[in-house]
Amino acid sequence: MKYFFLFIIFIFQFPLFCQSNPLENKLTQRQVITEAMIKAAGIQTISGIIYLADKWNFYSIDGYERDLSANNLSDFQRQNFIVMIDGQRIDDKVFDVQNINQLPIAIDQVDYVELINTPQIYNGEYTENGLIDIHTKTPAKGLSARVFQGVGDQTGDPGPYSFTQYKSPNVDKMGYNLAAGVSLSTKDWYLNAATKIEQNFATDPEVNNRVSNLFPSYNKAEMTSTFYKLNVNALGGNQEILIGNTRHYDFFFFKPYGDEIPVNRYFKHVGLSGLIKPGNNYDIKYSAVYSTSEIGQWENNLNIDFNWQEVNYYAKLEGDYFTRDLFLTAGAGYRKLTGESPKDLFKKNLETKNLYGRADLKLSDNFIQSAGLFAVNSGGNTAMKGYLKNYWDLGSSGFLRSSYTYSERLFQEDANYWYWNQQGYSFNAQENFAPLIYGNIGTSRLYTADLDYGKDFDSTLSLSFGISYRHFSNYYIESQSYQYYDNQSSFYAPVEIFTNSNLKVFGGYAEIQYRIIPNLTQKIYYSYQKDFWGSPIFRDIWAELPVHKFSYTVNFMPSPDFGIWAKINYASATTWVDYKYAGLQTGEQYKMKVLPLLIADVSVQKWLWERRIWLNVLFRNIFNQSEKYIPIGVSNTLRFYLQIQIHLDSIL
Repeated sequence: MKYFFLFIIFIFQFPLFCQSNPLENKLTQRQVITEAMIKAAGIQTISGIIYLADKWNFYSIDGYERDLSANNLSDFQRQNFIVMIDGQRIDDKVFDVQNINQLPIAIDQVDYVELINTPQIYNGEYTENGLIDIHTKTPAKGLSARVFQGVGDQTGDPGPYSFTQYKSPNVDKMGYNLAAGVSLSTKDWYLNAATKIEQNFATDPEVNNRVSNLFPSYNKAEMTSTFYKLNVNALGGNQEILIGNTRHYDFFFFKPYGDEIPVNRYFKHVGLSGLIKPGNNYDIKYSAVYSTSEIGQWENNLNIDFNWQEVNYYAKLEGDYFTRDLFLTAGAGYRKLTGESPKDLFKKNLETKNLYGRADLKLSDNFIQSAGLFAVNSGGNTAMKGYLKNYWDLGSSGFLRSSYTYSERLFQEDANYWYWNQQGYSFNAQENFAPLIYGNIGTSRLYTADLDYGKDFDSTLSLSFGISYRHFSNYYIESQSYQYYDNQSSFYAPVEIFTNSNLKVFGGYAEIQYRIIPNLTQKIYYSYQKDFWGSPIFRDIWAELPVHKFSYTVNFMPSPDFGIWAKINYASATTWVDYKYAGLQTGEQYKMKVLPLLIADVSVQKWLWERRIWLNVLFRNIFNQSEKYIPIGVSNTLRFYLQIQIHLDSIL
């Protein structure tokens, strides 16, 4: 507690006031994915945006939902990256599962996406596991309307009449997406209202066999969402209310169970946030959020009922003081999370409080420095997080940027299944899902160092590259040895948790962007990461991340209304040690090692009717390779997607 009180004294040296920070853009390692990039690539779902994220790894079991790892800041066991919509925190995570498709917005509402790739303080959050902030579009003045529809098919399937003259080539539907919205906008305020429906199908034989074991009559997961946003220009800034809810009938892969479970998921969010500007050098940011995430029963043969709900209350107050060369921030946050299972007579509260401060200072015309501290207190325990960032403007020689961070993380900050299990909750209580834990789960620590260089040679050519270091200390690692039941096409997975695990990782990347002619751009990206020291169990788990990644992207826009986009992605082989016994038991049907990926995509887009109608066709995996990310996941081949967007701006 001594450090906590010292930190309180430190941050309240700063005036309690805030504003958009122009110095932060140069200091922060981030990637911005724009609407134009999303359209060029033919992306249909929110999670599909991750295809464009250079420094993020992902895997998918069903080809729809994706588990993420941000810039080697965690393995796939920690789905603790932060998600925001328009700077407002969205807490739809349950245990270690976070499906960003469940966000109550559709892809055609997205203006741009910020991916924060290193630990720092961003909008009152410490981004030790990365952050995704999705910014929605500001509507045109007056009354406007929009409609979006998309569909995808797996090609190469001969259909149900494969040995007759009636055979059909495309019967394996991958998904169906529909969205619509209206907006009303004036000079001082606007209101958005939207709804979406998304469906995905368990068509891969390996996934379908597991799903049908529990739910034989249905293989389609379906989601419906509604979203409302009110933005008012008042008090010198923007004040926003976001309301959203999502109902998702889903085949939920729950790792401790080792199998998909049909569930009825429900997410609800109500949030108020904004910026108040009381003076030329001061402003205040605030946020207050109420949300619920529930997992209920969907009909299944074994009558499995999660009956779990998390209720989240979140509030933040942040202030800044700024001049031309100085930006000071101080803030405080509070979160109360209630985990409840009425069926199991379980209800417990988890409270966390945080205080933070940062200072960005332009020390000279070519040097900027930033330092930040973030303290979290929960259950009488305190964790400290901090960073130091530097930016050197080298003039015609480019720029140099560095980042050094240290993060402590309390076990309760994860708020995952293992935390609630230690509080007394057990899923499917008639069975034993308690892990075998070696040692005590304590406060983990993460040290990171990043160094980046970039240079714009001229308006047509730019280069950047960098190196990174990660040191994980005192982590707890889950080890599961999946056992396969052939008669049920399912798994059993006893869990062991190894505490005090350590790992050191080195990485690097290089990127070249080149515009040959004004309407033809190219991008080459390569990254490398590899653990070089650590606990054997941690190194085994880290092998799920590819060592090498390469991509080549070309975008040709011969006119503003027509474009062709293509991308080649390569990822080296990965190893999933949890499935080593399943591989032996199934004759390598579920192989522990996933082969390298070499995927090529081509997208064609066209605007019609004075840019009111937008059409796109995307061919993914045109070389018809086996596209598999995890041993138990789908193995996709060539598939195509169609979508249409209709934008009727300023009807009235």
